[in-house]
Amino acid sequence: MIKGFILSAGLGERLRPLTNHIPKPLLPILGKPVIDYVIDRFIKIDNIKIGFNLHYKADLIGQWLKDHRNHDSFQLFYEPYILGTGGALKNAENFLKNCSFFVTHNADVYTDFDISILINSYNNSTCIATLAVYEYPLINTLSLDDQGRLIGLTHNTPYNQKKTFTGIAIYSPKIFDFIPSGNSSIVDVWLKAIKSGYCINTLDITNYYWSDIGTIQNYGKTIFDALKRNGEDVFISKGFKCCDKIEYDGFLVIEDNCEIKKPIKTRDVIILTKSIIEDSRDLNNCIVFNSITIPVENHLTNKPIGSGGSDRFFYRINNGDTTLIEMISDHQNLDFNRHIEYTKFFIRHSIYVPRLIDFDFKNKIAHFEDLGQLSLYNWMKCKREEHSILKVYEKIIDLMINLHTIPLDKEVKGLFRVFDYEYFRWETNYFKEYFVRGYMNLSIDENIDKELDVLALFASGFKQTIIHRDLQSQNIIIRNGQTPFLIDYQGARLAPPAYDSASLFYDPYVEIDYTLRERLWNLYCTRLLDK
Repeated sequence: MIKGFILSAGLGERLRPLTNHIPKPLLPILGKPVIDYVIDRFIKIDNIKIGFNLHYKADLIGQWLKDHRNHDSFQLFYEPYILGTGGALKNAENFLKNCSFFVTHNADVYTDFDISILINSYNNSTCIATLAVYEYPLINTLSLDDQGRLIGLTHNTPYNQKKTFTGIAIYSPKIFDFIPSGNSSIVDVWLKAIKSGYCINTLDITNYYWSDIGTIQNYGKTIFDALKRNGEDVFISKGFKCCDKIEYDGFLVIEDNCEIKKPIKTRDVIILTKSIIEDSRDLNNCIVFNSITIPVENHLTNKPIGSGGSDRFFYRINNGDTTLIEMISDHQNLDFNRHIEYTKFFIRHSIYVPRLIDFDFKNKIAHFEDLGQLSLYNWMKCKREEHSILKVYEKIIDLMINLHTIPLDKEVKGLFRVFDYEYFRWETNYFKEYFVRGYMNLSIDENIDKELDVLALFASGFKQTIIHRDLQSQNIIIRNGQTPFLIDYQGARLAPPAYDSASLFYDPYVEIDYTLRERLWNLYCTRLLDK
């Protein structure tokens, strides 16, 4: 059996006023307490028992652990006073010592590091401990030798390299020989072990994501990082019922049991568990908890935006008092040229797309107005009444019809590629190889190609218009909560307009009720005929 130990007793002083109400291990990150992410990584280890030390708000953490789905694997160790990172282990010595090694992990560390890698590193070492370390220049305090072994602290020891301790480690039970009873620091224990001739190894995990949420700023950054790593801009708890009272842009997190009583506007905001917002206001770059608003630094400008498969790169950059979207492309990428030319064409024909500020064909750099981050996909993350959804989709349908009814003159036919038989077959072959065979791992009847040939010939014979070609919710920006704009349109072609309407109404990212979908289809067909 393997033993794990999650250090959970801290006061969380740097996270006040949040921790005046919620103990640090229970602070949520996208719907889960941070400690639950740690538990998830431990539970992946076969046959593990996990200990927890508790002191500050021990009743809240203890009850949460007792209600946990894996509570049968837990053992709790209450501390009448803080014992420190060394004393906590000594207090649980009888639990931890009867195994070949044990793993420790701070409850306030959020990471994607696989603990089994640290176990393998420890097993391949003769040292009394292996510490997971990170390259973090602001707080690098460990001095390491050429072999990556700990030799001391940077303020009083010569060093070949400096690293930060991540709060994750593996120890031999021999470590208890160096831990005194009562309060002690694990750092002092390391130094005693080294002085007695034992080695302490390290494993550099800088290539993994790692964050200590121990301060307000780190906590906010970690939440926004978690969103971005999931390819999302918005997380809204399933039970949230106040979508009609919030107009949001940028990043938004709304945790469980929150209520908004008056209309608000937000940009890059985290609303924590059980918060009630009583008054109308604009909220920007902050954490909201009950009546408390705490500013957090904006880490989101001059960073890549978007999570799709494009080989162009987009950045939100500062431009005086406002921001712009910068697009950078590979010099061989023809989509850059198309994006520029199609933008100018669409604006001339009153199709809502981002305004082009400037461009450099030689260096493949362009700047566009910043429409914000509220895509239709993000807007639909909030549970809304059908009439509100219909109102927005009506505007999108009108925009789509305006696109589909642009006259096909010589300029259009010279500018846009044609979605012909060969391209239909390219798409069906792509579907076969990457979805049916690659993703679903299914074999394909050879006769299917004959059917796809017939389908491609049939579809390519329909009347053609200008289509977006990827008209789904992530490529529609809702500006000011109401006006739709198209983005990512460099793939526009001449093709049957049903390609766009099917993409929108059978969106792979947004679930639309069957009855509403039928209404949207009828609305599109009726307005298209009227046009």
